[in-house]
Amino acid sequence: MKKIHRIHEAHLLTYLRLSQSPLGLLLNFNVPVLKEGITRLVNGFPDLCVLSASALENRVFRRICG
Repeated sequence: MKKIHRIHEAHLLTYLRLSQSPLGLLLNFNVPVLKEGITRLVNGFPDLCVLSASALENRVFRRICG
C-alpha cells in the first residue's frame, strides 16, 4: 500500500472501540523511512486527532469525525 487511506483508519478505530483500547498505531512499511509511515490514532475523545510522525514535526494535524 502506498499510503494509509481513511478506510484503514476507520478499521483501526473500530478495533479500538470494540476492544476499549485508547490508542492504536497504523504502520506503513512501504516508505523510505519507517518513521514517516507511522500513524497514531487516539480513541475516546470528542475531537479525535490522527497524528502521524511527519505531522508532529510539521505541526499539521488531520481531524477525523467519528
